[in-house]
Amino acid sequence: GCGGSDADPATDDKATSAAPDVDAADGKRITADDYSFNAPEGWDEPKTTPSGFDFDAAVLDPDDKDGFADNINVIRVDPAPTDDLKAFEDGSVKELEDANYTDVTLQPRQKVDGTTAIHLTSAGKQNGIDYALNQFGILHEKVIYIVTFSYSADVDADDREDLAQSVLASWKWAA
Repeated sequence: GCGGSDADPATDDKATSAAPDVDAADGKRITADDYSFNAPEGWDEPKTTPSGFDFDAAVLDPDDKDGFADNINVIRVDPAPTDDLKAFEDGSVKELEDANYTDVTLQPRQKVDGTTAIHLTSAGKQNGIDYALNQFGILHEKVIYIVTFSYSADVDADDREDLAQSVLASWKWAA
């Protein structure tokens, strides 16, 4: 067919690895069927998950007292609806915009344990509280993993990125 690409999305040479100057998170090890990662120090799995969300994994900062608990969640989409990273990026931007997120920005792709991830940032509002989103979409072995980092809006952008990169640096695919 015309217009196709022979490039293997899992070996995108333009993608960079997780920030090399950030140490891997060393909190609680979270293990799912196909992957594992370290939560930030002191973070733990929530006692309950919000209704309407089917998280494959989730952790939050139990000490966050500003009305919005900083958190990380993973949604697993199997089978992946696409194997094209550009279509995945475009669809992810549209999905966030359609869900009323603002300042949706496509960031450079990066590697997560050797697999290319798309990266978006945006801002949202929940129960009247502003928050920031740092989202990574990983296409691995025909499954999509949406790894979402949500932070209180007053968390500095560099601190948000460092925390996300430290967790992603600890990410390992199951053998």
